[in-house]
Amino acid sequence: MNTYYPSYKLAEKIKLELEELEALTTNENKYKILKDRYKEFLKNITKDAEVYLKDYITSLSLKGYALRLFYENKIITKDNAKKYLEGTKWTSGDKLYNEFIKWSNRTDRKADPEGKIKLKNKIELFENVIKELPEDKTALAIDELQILNSYKSKYQ
Repeated sequence: MNTYYPSYKLAEKIKLELEELEALTTNENKYKILKDRYKEFLKNITKDAEVYLKDYITSLSLKGYALRLFYENKIITKDNAKKYLEGTKWTSGDKLYNEFIKWSNRTDRKADPEGKIKLKNKIELFENVIKELPEDKTALAIDELQILNSYKSKYQ
């Protein structure tokens, strides 16, 4: 771990370390494995840090979090929605459930939002979600992002 000011809390140090870790480019499998191991180590340092890391991991908007859960093949119901919000900045299981239902509809995910700025925002949402998805869960999201990108020519 880098040297940080003594006044930094452990959670802040871990956040900075994770950000640096995400910025590292790794081309060889052995470095990817080491990077993953270090990330896992950082996540397990203390309970205090763990509370912060849940928010770090869910740094998306609630819409983005619901979309991410969809792509991760999670099943969100009215009964279990609150469970997925533990340790996050959100409290409304109903809002998460409603967003999840919206994003579960293929038409809603792929639809042109009918406006240049709305399209730009939707594309950014998908890009941010893809960054947080495990590699094996990105294929569908990338395909749908390409469909959204194809609407750009309509607004030029």
